[in-house]
Amino acid sequence: MYLFKILFSRLRGLFAESSKVPSANPVPSAYEIEKMNEFNEIKLRAEQGDVEAQCDVANRYTKGLFFGGVEVDGKQAVRWYLKAAEQKHVKAFYGLSKCFAEGLGVAEDQAQAFAWLQKAAQAGDSLAQRELGTRYSGGVGILIDHSKAFSWWLKSANQGDELAQFEVALCYYSGKGVALDLSLAAKWYQLSAEQGYGQAQIAIGVCYYHGRGVRQDYSKATSWYRKAAEQGSVQAAMFLDDCKSRGLC
Repeated sequence: MYLFKILFSRLRGLFAESSKVPSANPVPSAYEIEKMNEFNEIKLRAEQGDVEAQCDVANRYTKGLFFGGVEVDGKQAVRWYLKAAEQKHVKAFYGLSKCFAEGLGVAEDQAQAFAWLQKAAQAGDSLAQRELGTRYSGGVGILIDHSKAFSWWLKSANQGDELAQFEVALCYYSGKGVALDLSLAAKWYQLSAEQGYGQAQIAIGVCYYHGRGVRQDYSKATSWYRKAAEQGSVQAAMFLDDCKSRGLC
């Protein structure tokens, strides 16, 4: 808690409204005008203390005129994320993490990025949990810890994040960070594949093809290869062609 009080005190007051040079484009499109009006309405609510609006305003300052209705301004993004974070808005914690990680509106600081990311993950944000797992897996700003990586990926996977589900499957398949278990690997590959993640579709196809963690079933293997190939996977298309050449489908 003391750490985050320090974070707030260092950031508070540093992000006063900035005057920006007008866009070089003097005639915004009808779509941009609509987005600008939308932004102004949301910002009014944010100024009145609406925490969801504060986080939305911050997000829009990172997206730019076309998507957010306002030109990119990292300092204003941090300013509004901070306001929302003071009201314990979890997505604001995550937004501050991204700003520090990318040096948007503040000096790049991976230690603070990690602190805000961890705060968001501990509060239950599935995207933050997945990214925290990735940081532990790759040693981004911290020591590599495959056990912690698996733990955070599992938390995210249990909330339905298909990429985290795939990472959990990889851990079970390789025995990295958790005991090897091909049945559980196949379970998580399939959960991710059912949400449309192409790499998971290939992986569960391989499991069915070779009978790893599931009963061997060429029909199911080719079905999953076909789903991934339809998304443009060259690897899946090659596997599917191989199945056809062997008369398996």
